[in-house]
Amino acid sequence: EPAVAIAITSADCLPLLLYQKETMIAVIHLGWQGVYQGLLENAIEQLRKGHAKAPIIAALMPSNKSHNYQISQEFYHRFTSHKATNKQFFTKAHWHQGYYFYDLPGHVIKTLKKLGISQIWSSRIDTYSNPKYCFSYRRNTHLNYQGLATHLAFIMFNAKA
Repeated sequence: EPAVAIAITSADCLPLLLYQKETMIAVIHLGWQGVYQGLLENAIEQLRKGHAKAPIIAALMPSNKSHNYQISQEFYHRFTSHKATNKQFFTKAHWHQGYYFYDLPGHVIKTLKKLGISQIWSSRIDTYSNPKYCFSYRRNTHLNYQGLATHLAFIMFNAKA
């Protein structure tokens, strides 16, 4: 059988690659809205429908890290009123009153662990603070740059491997 590859584009959101041993692959584009709406939980549930016992391996690709993911108080209250346990993924921006920093990768890792996934790899690359290697929509907005670009994350599966 031929190999199958799937890909996803992102700028500052988190591309998540999932591999379910010998059965399936998936890619998920996770931003705050997807996390808020339970996209990750739904994707894992779908992966496990046919192969509940097969282990899942997760890889978090480069994304905006918490020290560069500043959000408003409204966003913070929306998230923490949805689930009180979400407070652990926010820290106050001390120099900018009414703002917080959101730890998207930390939130995704904690959710994966809660879902029973223990094999997790996470990139330490922050898209915002690496202009030489990464595009960042957020950084370009702050610099008033109008260009648009994205990153491509992909995973390939070969059933005969």
